[in-house]
Amino acid sequence: MTPAAQSAIEDCYAALFEPVQWPRALQRLADAQGATSCVVRRSDFNVREMDLSAVDSSAHAAFTELWLQRVDGAPDPHCERAGPLRRRGHVVVVEHQISSDEERARMPYYREIAEHGDRPWWAQIGFQTARHSWYLPLYRNAAAGPFDTAEAQALARLAPPLSRLFEVAETVAEAAVIDGLRSFDLIGRAVVLIDWKGRARYLNDSARHLVEQGLTLTRGRLGARDRPSCARLRALIRDLVRRRPDVTRALPPVVVCRDGAPWLAVEAAPVTSTVADVFASGHSLLILTDLTDRRLPGETALRAVFGLTLAEARLARAVAGGDGLAAAAAALGIGIETARSQLRAVFAKTGTRRQAQLAALLGRLPANRH
Repeated sequence: MTPAAQSAIEDCYAALFEPVQWPRALQRLADAQGATSCVVRRSDFNVREMDLSAVDSSAHAAFTELWLQRVDGAPDPHCERAGPLRRRGHVVVVEHQISSDEERARMPYYREIAEHGDRPWWAQIGFQTARHSWYLPLYRNAAAGPFDTAEAQALARLAPPLSRLFEVAETVAEAAVIDGLRSFDLIGRAVVLIDWKGRARYLNDSARHLVEQGLTLTRGRLGARDRPSCARLRALIRDLVRRRPDVTRALPPVVVCRDGAPWLAVEAAPVTSTVADVFASGHSLLILTDLTDRRLPGETALRAVFGLTLAEARLARAVAGGDGLAAAAAALGIGIETARSQLRAVFAKTGTRRQAQLAALLGRLPANRH
């Protein structure tokens, strides 16, 4: 590996912890190979998941835009034609191995995209990690000319360091995602990370607790003991991983029943798209809400958020929990008039007017024991 390539690989390692640097680091890698630009693609890449499964070098942005505009009418032949060569053990595939001069003169991709974007020459490095197959396509403009046999051999020497780099990238990205999901436990929310194949990649502690109560987890597939609920849940997961990333309309939540009654509300949300998502194993989140859990914010939280006194916070929790004012007063050992006075103060400080409004407001705050 040349010193320039080694320096570019080091830049890529630095980009693991500052993802905004990936385009620049990849451009340095392309420059080191005499390429005009390059991209990173995972083996399960497709056009519909472009913004979740692709990273481009900084000089490739305009070509990517052109490619996306025209790819439907001028499909890219590289992936389909390079596949058999990769399966036969070719670490590097170059343009001359998959297309002839005649094909490049007549095929829509070369005429409508490669020629217009000045990227007529192509080469691809394939490499593996424990989780995925990856490839790094490199592009050259007309002035630079095609990749030759000697250059292909040099590119092949990049495969092992790229494998090590992307193994670390996947580990770092997944650790960051999981660390973020653990924070949901602090507010009592159960979340499940779903991967590209619809499998449960990670469950936080709150979600694992629900698996013990009525959900199932079999070979990574999340389900429910209630059969109709299981069908609804798996249909939601299936729709979630198949939907186009440019569709912004939220999928409707589903209800999981237990003992014949509603138990969980399950909502789906995409993982926020960043460059780091390319390397993470997650695709989407399921957020699980226990419909039978009536936990409310603790007294400390109510005092901090609304400025309630300790006595007012205790009364607010009792009333929001479903007790009538008289029952709350009796439970707290105070007179009914004192309770009315404290409740008026609670209404004033929380901006509510009725007990139902107060209960709805407190129900939107994170629950805890304090």
